[in-house]
Amino acid sequence: MILSPDIDLGKSLRQVFGNESDSENQVAIDQARQEVTSSAILKRFVAGGNQRREIMILADEVGLGKTYVALAVAVSILDAIRTGKSPEGLPSNKPAVLVLTPNNDALFNKWLREAEAFKVDCARTKGALDWLNIGSPNTRAKRSSGNIVDLSRQLRAATRSQPMLVIAKHGALGAALSERDRSRRRALASVFEYFSIRPDDRKWWCKQVFGTIAKSIVAEMLDLRRASSLWQDDLEVGLRLRQSYRRAIQNDHIAQRFDRILEERNGKRLSDALDDLTRFAIAGEIPSLPLVVVDEIHNLKNETVQSRKNLESFFSGKICRFLGLSATPFQLRQDELLSILKLRNVLDIPRERHQGLDSAVDLLSIAMKSSRTAGDLFRYRWRGLQAHDQAAIDAAWQFINELPQSEQPGQASQLRPPRIAHAVEAAIDLWRSNRELQRHLQPFVIRHHHSRGYRGHFVGRNVIKYFSSGSS
Repeated sequence: MILSPDIDLGKSLRQVFGNESDSENQVAIDQARQEVTSSAILKRFVAGGNQRREIMILADEVGLGKTYVALAVAVSILDAIRTGKSPEGLPSNKPAVLVLTPNNDALFNKWLREAEAFKVDCARTKGALDWLNIGSPNTRAKRSSGNIVDLSRQLRAATRSQPMLVIAKHGALGAALSERDRSRRRALASVFEYFSIRPDDRKWWCKQVFGTIAKSIVAEMLDLRRASSLWQDDLEVGLRLRQSYRRAIQNDHIAQRFDRILEERNGKRLSDALDDLTRFAIAGEIPSLPLVVVDEIHNLKNETVQSRKNLESFFSGKICRFLGLSATPFQLRQDELLSILKLRNVLDIPRERHQGLDSAVDLLSIAMKSSRTAGDLFRYRWRGLQAHDQAAIDAAWQFINELPQSEQPGQASQLRPPRIAHAVEAAIDLWRSNRELQRHLQPFVIRHHHSRGYRGHFVGRNVIKYFSSGSS
């Protein structure tokens, strides 16, 4: 899979930097980096054997265009599906890419603006990307985040000729439901049917959930023969609602949850569980997604965060490829980075690929531990040096670097005094450990830094426009 030929990332960069001759070199450098990065992600998503990575993190520093790289990847995948050139394993029916942003209006709106700008500014020719539909779950609902019903509607609106890029906040997955009372009646009717609840007990549960057993409000649950009206598709989600609820409640985890609640006769917990049953029923009909992009992925490092639990619950087995974005991934502790990579469990990939990813993460974990141990030893040995050892260390390191790598440890051990030998041995071990860590980390993580002076030059160009020279 390759970068879509209809994408020209240089066009948007020229709008940012201008067409001045002194910007041409920077535009060329940035365009090449963004195109190579996009192509590398696409290649790793579909590479053969041990080179494939269905989950990746793009960790470029702030200001290097992570959003546009992610959009280039998303649009390229959708374009490949649209034109029948996608690799095996990506869905061709209802192709939609989902972008999840933090619950932050500024970031959410930024993604919407930049997606629309990308469609125009990065089209190689005018209108080349007009086939791309961009939406969000609150487009129709007019709510700040929308909810799972709105999100399902947007994702299901995709067609092969009209793919969708849907941008949503994490909060949409757990947001309050539309027509909540009606949704709860559907869910409760499903519970009564699945657990064969007796009529008298139905009255008690209706009272707990709705505060009444008036037949005008809960007739469908008191007599399930009248429940047909509950399943009319007033949500316009295009689902067979009754079958969706039945499938959802048959999930072992969900059924066990209701079993405990019914045994405890806990009305408050039942209401919450009914809302989640509706979310599972609606989410269960969301089509398989070729790609999900999660911005600020480091916010999901804690496995108990509700936004992560919602993502894992409602989209498990529905995501073919996963791309996380973060400018600060290396501020994470080892266990936090590994926790993010556990999100691979949501992927809809063959069993052997799950095993392949597990093995790759295990090797990464071993390399991270080895590097950390080598770093601790190096710091300990380095503290053992004395101030007047500087010249001896410089000479020893130059001597060691001129040797073949296979001979370096043996020669380092013969250096004198022993404290210099120990420090150089520790430095060699740390270098080798870090190289091994890099080998296992790079397939999962891509990161670029600003060149020195880049930000100062860019900011300075803009400051000069508004300020004359002055004294400090």
